[in-house]
Amino acid sequence: MFILLIDLITDRERGFAHINADVYAAGNFSTAGNATVNNVAKWDGTSWSSLGSGLNRSVSVLGIGTGGTIIAGGSFSTVGDGSKATSFFGIYNDVPRTILNSVSPASGSIGSSVQLTGVNLTEAASVSFNGTITTAITTNTATSLTVTVPTGATTGPITVTTALGTSNGIIFTVVVVPLTITAVSPVANARTAARTSPVQVTFNQALAASSAGALKVYSAQRGGLRTQGSTPAVVGPGTLTYTPPAARPFMPGETVQSTITTAATSSVSIALARPRVVQFTAAVAGTGRGIFSGTTNYSVPVSNGNTDHLAMGDVDGDGDLDMLTANDNPTGTVSVRFNNGAGTFSGTQSVAVDGFPRVVELADVDGDGDLDFLAVNDRSSNSNSAYGSSVSVRFNNGAGVFSGTQNVETGDFSFGLAIGDLDGDGDLDFATANYSSTDVRVRLN
Repeated sequence: MFILLIDLITDRERGFAHINADVYAAGNFSTAGNATVNNVAKWDGTSWSSLGSGLNRSVSVLGIGTGGTIIAGGSFSTVGDGSKATSFFGIYNDVPRTILNSVSPASGSIGSSVQLTGVNLTEAASVSFNGTITTAITTNTATSLTVTVPTGATTGPITVTTALGTSNGIIFTVVVVPLTITAVSPVANARTAARTSPVQVTFNQALAASSAGALKVYSAQRGGLRTQGSTPAVVGPGTLTYTPPAARPFMPGETVQSTITTAATSSVSIALARPRVVQFTAAVAGTGRGIFSGTTNYSVPVSNGNTDHLAMGDVDGDGDLDMLTANDNPTGTVSVRFNNGAGTFSGTQSVAVDGFPRVVELADVDGDGDLDFLAVNDRSSNSNSAYGSSVSVRFNNGAGVFSGTQNVETGDFSFGLAIGDLDGDGDLDFATANYSSTDVRVRLN
C-alpha cells in the first residue's frame, strides 16, 4: 500500500533517499508535516522531522554515503542556521553515534577510577586509553560510565566502543606514581638486631607477586644467600619479607646484607627505579664480656711462607663456624679447618690458589646458598706486571669442599678485599685496595 507523503511537504521536492525504513526528502520547502525544516526532512514511518538545521537554499539531489551518511547537492551555501559554510555540497550523519563529552578527573594513576559522560554509552564493550584496551567498566548507563585506568595506559585520548562504534577521543593524562621504599627492618646499620629478625621492606604501594625474587638476603657467616629454595621472600600487602627459620637464625655478631633489586614491581607494573643495599649486625648473647682465656693452638702447614689472614664461617652447613687461613707462600694455598661445634678444629684440606695469598674472605658469590671463598694474591700467574695481583675464586659444594680455577686480575700488590653488592643487582661483587698501583679495582659479578 502506498502512502501519500509528498502532499505533506509545502513545496517542490527534488530528491529522495532511504536508509532501511527511513525516507529522506530534499528540495525547496520549509515545512514537512508538522515539522519546520530547511529544505531537507526525514520520514521515519510515522512523522516528519528536520535534519539538524537543514540547508539555507534549495537541494537538488540526495544520496547515501558510507556509514549511513546523507549526501546533498544544490544551490545552498550554509547550513540552515548559518553556523557553517557548506557551498553546494553537504554531508549529514543521521546514524546514532557514541559521543564522549567529558572525562573526570582529567588525569589519574593506573588503577584509579575515571567517570566518562556522553551520549549512547549504553552497554559499552570497552574503553581505550591511548590504545590500551580495558573492559573494567563498573557502572554503565546511556550517559555515563565508570572505568578503571588499566595497566599499560599512557597519556593520550580515551575512546569508548559500543555496538554503535567507537566514540570521539578526549585527552586523559596518566600520572605515574613511582614505586618507592618507605621503610626497612631491621633499620640500616642496626648493631644488635635479633638473630631471628625478619628482614622486611615496606613500599608505598602494593606489589606484584613476581616481586618475591627482588629481595636478596646474604648471611656473612652461615648459608650465604638466604632467600631461595624453601625460604624465599614473601610478598605481602606492600611488603617483601624474609623470615629466617628458627633452626637457622643469623649467627651472633655477623653482618647480614640485603639488596632490594629493581625486579620489585608494583601491582600496576611500575618497577623500582633504583636498587637499595642495606645491612645490619645480628645481636650477640651469652655471658662473655670480652675476657679471653685458653691456650689452644692449631698448626697450619705452610711451606716457605706464613699464615697471613683468617676468615670464619659455616662452610660445611652444620651450624658452627669453621676456619680458613690464607697461606702466604709461592705455591699459594688456603687451609680449611672444620669446627666440631665446641670450638675444636680439625681437618687439613688445602685449596690451591694463585701465588702468595694475603687475604681470604667468605661470601656466596654464586648464589647457591653456601659460602665460597675469595683469596687476594700478591702474585698473579697471568699478569704481565712483576707486581700484578689477583683474586682467586673457589666455589663450595655445600660440604666445605672447594673447587675451581678462576683467578681474576686486579692491581699491583693487592692487600685489601671488600665484598658486597656494589651495583644493586642482587649478587655479590668485590673491590681490592692496591698498594703499588695506588688504586681501588672493582669487579662486578
